[in-house]
Amino acid sequence: MRGGINLKKHARIVTIVIGSVLIISFTIVGVMKIKIADKDTNALNPSGVKDNSIEAINPKAEAEGNSIEANSQSSNNNDKSVKLLEKERMSKGGVIGTAGKGVVALRFDDYQNIFGEKIYPLLEARGLPSSMVLISRFSTSHKWGMGTTWDDIKEWNQNGVEIWSHGTDHNDYSKHGDSGLYSQIVTSKEEIEAQDIKVVGWALPGVKPITKNLPYNGLKKPEDYNSSTGRLLMDTYALTEAYAYKPSRILPMDVYHGANHITVSDGEETLSSSIEAIDVAIKNKSGIELMCHAGNLGEAGNMTFEEYETLLDYIKTQWDNSSIEVLTPSGMFFADPNSSTRLKLNADDSFEGLTVANPGAWKETKNWDVVTIETSSGRTENNFLRINGSADDSGVTQKIANLDKLGVSGEQFVFEGWCRANGNEDTAGVVQINDYDNPNELKIVKKAVSEGTSWTRVRFVFCVPPGTKNITLSLYKGTGAGIDWDDVTIKKI
Repeated sequence: MRGGINLKKHARIVTIVIGSVLIISFTIVGVMKIKIADKDTNALNPSGVKDNSIEAINPKAEAEGNSIEANSQSSNNNDKSVKLLEKERMSKGGVIGTAGKGVVALRFDDYQNIFGEKIYPLLEARGLPSSMVLISRFSTSHKWGMGTTWDDIKEWNQNGVEIWSHGTDHNDYSKHGDSGLYSQIVTSKEEIEAQDIKVVGWALPGVKPITKNLPYNGLKKPEDYNSSTGRLLMDTYALTEAYAYKPSRILPMDVYHGANHITVSDGEETLSSSIEAIDVAIKNKSGIELMCHAGNLGEAGNMTFEEYETLLDYIKTQWDNSSIEVLTPSGMFFADPNSSTRLKLNADDSFEGLTVANPGAWKETKNWDVVTIETSSGRTENNFLRINGSADDSGVTQKIANLDKLGVSGEQFVFEGWCRANGNEDTAGVVQINDYDNPNELKIVKKAVSEGTSWTRVRFVFCVPPGTKNITLSLYKGTGAGIDWDDVTIKKI
């Protein structure tokens, strides 16, 4: 009896010692993360990237309801689903710190024909990211996809529209049993990704039931994921959206399956109530996703296209004013207002400490004859870039390497920079992003006119295609006077 007691004491001592070692280890790792977070994350510095993007930063349990439900989901996860989530977290840089701001995300379901014709141009003009929730057989299953091609989908994806699976055909699979369920969840992802497009998650389609049972087990409550459907979803996707939670999202999120949204296109919300939902996210530093069926805009009792454009203008204004962050729907899952850490691909964005002789990350530049690095009156600090010439090679370039090792291929990013005219006439700034190894695979050219001598923001979203290893970022001058550049970044969105 005494020997048994001693063994128990010994076991407790061993447990305490091991626990103490683990706590000390985690504390050291936490300190390392804090120190690294003070520096810019850069793909040119693998050691800096590793600690910022690969190590998962554990979200805080902000609400009792969320933490309990998250534990329920976690208990059902196996190694496959955990690895999927870890990989997705890595692709987001570990965490997307919003520095005290809430988040709004835009989602579009179905109606590819209307989206391409009327919505996509509005998003591109404002530099807004979004998601397209896509059935893999969009071109044949429903009239809303007719006339849309995979080339259209790829173009949208290349310019800030991430892709989620919505099943194969938006129909009830029940008569096909398990094989039908498998097709909607697994095959749909395979069919989309066969087009060289990353599928970031799965969104529950609102299908009309053909039996007394709800397709996909309903997914209206967190416990609905405790099913064969839920397990198949979590084994196939790192993220899923359904109706298991209230639309307003507490940030940082600690659930990755079942997140909800508000629908702004179908008569449930008005322009004023949609703006109010955004204002709540601003006030509470929370998240809100606005879903839209583009084909329902303008129908009786629904928001009009003009009102939706007003809504987009409001979102852009709040983003420009730094009142809120606009992220992709998948990015919101990793957003944290308590953090300012955020994956940034490029380096030397403010040109501080650089000279023409020592250009830092801009060492890929071919011609410095008409380019100078000025050392006073920058936008935020002292230095800025000045380009006086207009030849094709009059600009600066840096190489951003090892994106495949960083795990961000297929992900969306936002470029943001500031330009101003150097002279008495307006001028155009040009940003070019190329695949370093295969220029034909990725070539993005964006132009912005700088009016007068004030700094003008240049912002657009783009995708790093799957399989891309290295890219180049170049800044040029277009027509008109000389141009100044400052504070240029490529950040995870």
